[in-house]
Amino acid sequence: MPDTVFLIDTFSLMFQVFHAIPPMTSPTGQPTNAVFGFSRDLVSLLQVHRPTWLICALESTGIGKREELYPEYKAHRGEMPEDLRPQIPLLIETVEAFRIPVVNSAGWEADDVIATLTREAVARGHQVRIVTSDKDARQLLGPQVQILNLRKNTYLDEAALLADWGVRPDQVVDFQSLVGDAVDNVPGVPLVGPKKAAALLQQFETLEGVLANADKAPGAKLKENLKTFADQARLSQTLVRLNQHLDLNFDWDATRNPQPDVPALQSLFRKFGFGRLVNDVKQFAPAETVTHSEAGASKSGRKLSVRSLFDDPVDDSSSIDCPEDKPEAESSLSSFGSLPSLKDQGTEGTAGTEGTPSLIESEETATATSTDNLLPLSTRPITRRWETIDTPDKLAAFIDQLKQQPRFCLDLETTGLDPRSARIVGWAFCWQPGMAYYLPTLGPLGSTLLNGATVIEVLKPILESPSLRPVNQNLKFDLMFLASHG
Repeated sequence: MPDTVFLIDTFSLMFQVFHAIPPMTSPTGQPTNAVFGFSRDLVSLLQVHRPTWLICALESTGIGKREELYPEYKAHRGEMPEDLRPQIPLLIETVEAFRIPVVNSAGWEADDVIATLTREAVARGHQVRIVTSDKDARQLLGPQVQILNLRKNTYLDEAALLADWGVRPDQVVDFQSLVGDAVDNVPGVPLVGPKKAAALLQQFETLEGVLANADKAPGAKLKENLKTFADQARLSQTLVRLNQHLDLNFDWDATRNPQPDVPALQSLFRKFGFGRLVNDVKQFAPAETVTHSEAGASKSGRKLSVRSLFDDPVDDSSSIDCPEDKPEAESSLSSFGSLPSLKDQGTEGTAGTEGTPSLIESEETATATSTDNLLPLSTRPITRRWETIDTPDKLAAFIDQLKQQPRFCLDLETTGLDPRSARIVGWAFCWQPGMAYYLPTLGPLGSTLLNGATVIEVLKPILESPSLRPVNQNLKFDLMFLASHG
């Protein structure tokens, strides 16, 4: 998996969650809804996407370079909501406890910081994901750069940009220079909307090409406006173009693989009254030693260490006791990967693994034996097969099989234990000995995944059937998740 850089437009995300989450206050009466929503998103980003770098870009204070050039820039924006302003220092304190670097540059906006870091990251060969709702970031799209919509969990790439605006990333600045931006008070050219701008750029390539060929534009009024407002379009171009060459002196080596300060975060979350997040961040703590009885270990004493939700088990002298012989080891491992089942261990925080299992249509033969605590299962060889259903064609064939089963075992893998906020990572099914199926809907960058909404849509008639006879080791938990997803 390539190194990934996630760049957060801090204020953009802060405003999103502030308006999306109802008012909240801490035990001392401080407004906290933006801090809560932002913190929840950081937990999700770290847990689901596992970025190599996670960086928060911040606006600078005072008059910026664009305001100096054009005083009307963003001049019509209203005041920040009264309940939001006091949350900013709390939010910054929380981000720092996550040990996520906060980067800004005097006179420049967060978008410019993101643009500079994007250029540097691409030059280093990294994949970049920009977390923002600001359309200015579209000019940064490229083979290694996408924009992540956290609310929809969707990515915007070059192809999606072309489908939406009809232009390439290198034409975005000129597109916005013609259309303008009412949010930032960028003037543009009157009577030029998105469709007209795209058509002009498809024909003449650049803003200067459009202006030079104004006489070839359709319609007398459009011709006139392109000539009359040519300088205004060039001013808009300057306002829209992001600065990719700020002197940030960002230390890439020192900020790699953020390790949250869990005690500091828990202290803050208790102060804010975020009880659920106190538990959620436990997953980021260093692995603790688990006793022999807690791990259900054999007498061999081999150690199994899992440092995070997605790490492979490795031998370590300060980790979980694990049986040496293969069948017993498998009894303590998740059926769909190499990680221990966090739900089975009662781990607080994350309920399941995420991503596509490494065993795809593979076979494994082992001999089940008895343990000190379990009755003997069998002494004959057991063949185990796992199949990952990760394409629409595989899903259609799987559904045809599932419909024919009078009874089956179902287990959900999720990003957390709260059905109201956690998301489904994948669906595990089994209806015959030694054969299981996994439907991944959420996973690390580069995973082959199914669309989560599509999976729910095709499974819903089956799961709502009166004749359904599901088998589940924690049915109440999964039923709550299914109910919360319709």
